Amino acid sequence: MAKQYTAKKRLNTAKFLYLLVSIGLSFLMLYTGYRFVVPTTQHILFSTFNPNAVIESIWPYLLFMFLCAAGANYSWNMFNRASVINYSYEVTKETLERLPDNYTVLHDLTIGEAQIEHVIISDNAVFVIINRSVRGVVHINEQSGDWEIEKTGRGGTAYTSSLRNPLKEMRWKIHQVASFLKERGCKGVWVDGCVFFSNSDVQLEGWSEKVFDSQNGMMSYITSYEPKRLPRHSDINHAKQLLTNCL
Repeated sequence: MAKQYTAKKRLNTAKFLYLLVSIGLSFLMLYTGYRFVVPTTQHILFSTFNPNAVIESIWPYLLFMFLCAAGANYSWNMFNRASVINYSYEVTKETLERLPDNYTVLHDLTIGEAQIEHVIISDNAVFVIINRSVRGVVHINEQSGDWEIEKTGRGGTAYTSSLRNPLKEMRWKIHQVASFLKERGCKGVWVDGCVFFSNSDVQLEGWSEKVFDSQNGMMSYITSYEPKRLPRHSDINHAKQLLTNCL
């Protein structure tokens, strides 16, 4: 919980700073309109204020403000989405960092065409961790191309969306890692993985032994994992060296 609080605190700080910048820009736009759009003489001599002239001169500025507001709203939505994804990434990262010292935790690897956020190397296997930040009720279907998500909008209206099956992405990235190691002479290491939904507002419907919505569940899966074949200690060290070079 402390790790989640730390990541959430950073997220809230980023949102607060973004809000301050937005407010500052809004005041700047208003000041610009006051100084340069409305004729200067009408600022000084209020008695000669002409509403029609002001409307004629200010409508381009109002249009500009509307476009800026629309752009700011879109930018905020994109920022908020990116913040949620980053928060989810940080929660997963900080959770994995709590593994025992005999686990090597790597983040943000590039292996071939695959960008892999989290890789764990234990004494008996290599794990690829797929992180998802969605909220709502996620219906797990291992064979389906997309998973259905039930959500509730701000007004309380229920709706559904879809999520590309993360298990398929996991299997593809496992294949990329396994092939990478095998091509470099590291053939004795078993590669597996799991999917972790780190958003606290998610609920999983259905079951898969490789899908988790709790930190304890994911950690238990990793620490109690038994591969189909045990690797040699030299192979594990070789895998560590190869994967560390992919950072």
